[in-house]
Amino acid sequence: CPWASRSTQAFDVEGTPMAMPRATLTQTELTRYLKAYRDAGIPVVRSEISRDGKVVIYSTEKQTDEVNNPWDRP
Repeated sequence: CPWASRSTQAFDVEGTPMAMPRATLTQTELTRYLKAYRDAGIPVVRSEISRDGKVVIYSTEKQTDEVNNPWDRP
């Protein structure tokens, strides 16, 4: 097999083997987040994932605390 000799191991500048870094966010976690939005009925427009694992999910609905807040009634 021609691909059997290929290595998935990373090497540094000096050729020393390095461990592959762990993913800060797994596909399972992202799927869980998006399914939670879907189950809540909130449409997802897009999502952004930064290298440090921060996830920002954008929806089309604008949520404000001013609408339907029972504490604001006179």
